Amino acid sequence: MREAEAKGKKDRKGQYGNSDGKPPNFNDLSGGKGKKIDASKCKNIFPFIKDEAVITGVVDLVLNGSRFKVRFNNQHVMAIMVLEGVRCLPNDGEFAKASEEALQYSKLHASQRDVEIELKSVDLKGIFHGKLYINKKDYALDLLEKGFAVVVGKAKNPRYEDAETIARKNKLGLWKHNLNLTSLKGET
Repeated sequence: MREAEAKGKKDRKGQYGNSDGKPPNFNDLSGGKGKKIDASKCKNIFPFIKDEAVITGVVDLVLNGSRFKVRFNNQHVMAIMVLEGVRCLPNDGEFAKASEEALQYSKLHASQRDVEIELKSVDLKGIFHGKLYINKKDYALDLLEKGFAVVVGKAKNPRYEDAETIARKNKLGLWKHNLNLTSLKGET
């Protein structure tokens, strides 16, 4: 053990190296601590992040069941990301109980987890839209299977539709509350 320590000192490795030991700085684009999201910065950095083969990160904070503050490891950026194609219920009125269940599920299963990210777009507010993979599984699909989210948007995914249908039939998650979701899903 002492030989290894002496070799480390001699080679200036690990704690004996020249590094100051500080963790890397992350550019926080999420608008945290009372600041607004800088949409122009998000739009400018999006093409550089999106073109990465594999984007790895960590879910830093769960804002609601399908909205997260994510730290992009290699890009040294933190930003808000929403899951594309699904939506958890807003935390108000008749949706409050189902929304809280989805939030607690996401906090338990996504918070502080290593993730892989597939970005699709950035909106006018500077929020990234895309897919989040935890242990190689699409997290949006997981939310739909448990009944914590609904399918939204024009780009329909058959796997998402099937998962939502099964959760609805089995009265899982939000489907056990008999809620009127037509306005949320954009149906008439």
